[in-house]
Amino acid sequence: MIFWIAAGLLALTSVAGLMLAVRRAGGRGPVAIFVALAVPGIALAAYGFLGAPDMPDQPHAARGDIAARAEMQGLLGELARRLEADPTRIDGWLLLARARLKVGDYREAAEAFARARTLAPDNGEIAGELGEALIQAANGTVDEAARAALHFANAKDPRDAKALFYLGHDAATRSDYATAIQYWANLIAISPEGAPWIPDLQARIVAAAAAGKIDLATVKPTLEPIEALPPGPSREDIRAMVQGLAARLEENPDDLAGWRMLARSWRVLGEAQKADEADVRVKTLEAKQ
Repeated sequence: MIFWIAAGLLALTSVAGLMLAVRRAGGRGPVAIFVALAVPGIALAAYGFLGAPDMPDQPHAARGDIAARAEMQGLLGELARRLEADPTRIDGWLLLARARLKVGDYREAAEAFARARTLAPDNGEIAGELGEALIQAANGTVDEAARAALHFANAKDPRDAKALFYLGHDAATRSDYATAIQYWANLIAISPEGAPWIPDLQARIVAAAAAGKIDLATVKPTLEPIEALPPGPSREDIRAMVQGLAARLEENPDDLAGWRMLARSWRVLGEAQKADEADVRVKTLEAKQ
C-alpha cells in the first residue's frame, strides 16, 4: 500500500514540474500548451489510486541532480513491474504513462498508454494521450497509429484539446492548411480568456493562412467557448495529502522511498522542521542498507 502512495505522489510531482515548464516556456509553443492542459489528468490518475486530494511534489526540474532522476526512474521501474504482475489496473497504467511522458520517456509512455487503452478501448481521452505520446516519441511526426488515435479522441469529444492541437499540427505538415486552421481556431474558442498558449496558436494560424492563401475573415470556430479550466488543488488539499502519507509511513516505517517523498513534500509546504525529521528517517534507513 505504501508503494502505491509513493507512486501517487510521484505522479503528482509531475503536476508541479509541468506547471514549472509552462512558466519557463513563457506560455509559448505546443509544449507549453499541453503541459498546462495535461495537469488535471495527472491529478485525476493519482486521485483514483489514493482516494485523496492531489499533492504536487517539488518540481523534478528544480532538483535537477542525477540521483533524483535515478530515484524517479527506479520508482517508475518498480511501478511498471507491479503492473506487469497486476496488468488490469488501468489507473496504474495511466499513472505510469503520464509520469513517463513528463520525464521524457516518450516511447515507454506510449507503450503504457497503449496498455491502458486495451483496458478501455472506448475512452477518447486515453486515445488522445496515446496519440500525443506517439507523436512525441516520433519527434513530431504523426504516423497512422497516432492519427487514428487522435481522430478517435476527436470523435468521442470534439473539445478534446490534445486532439484539436495535434490534428491541426498533422494537417499543417500535410499542407492541408484550411483544416489545420479550423482545428486551431476551435482550440482557441474553448480556451480560457487570456490563456498563455493563445498567441502561439494565433501565430500558427496566420502562418498557415499565408501558406495556404486563406482569408482568415472566412474562418469561424465551430465550438462554443468555455468559461475556465478546472481549478487546481488547494494548499489545504495538499497538506491533507502529505499528512495522510506521514500517517501511513508511521504504520510502515521501513519504506525508504516513502520517507524521501515525505521529506520533499514537507519542504514544498515550507515545513522545514518536519522535512528535517523525515530526512533523519531517510538517513537511518539508508544506513541499514
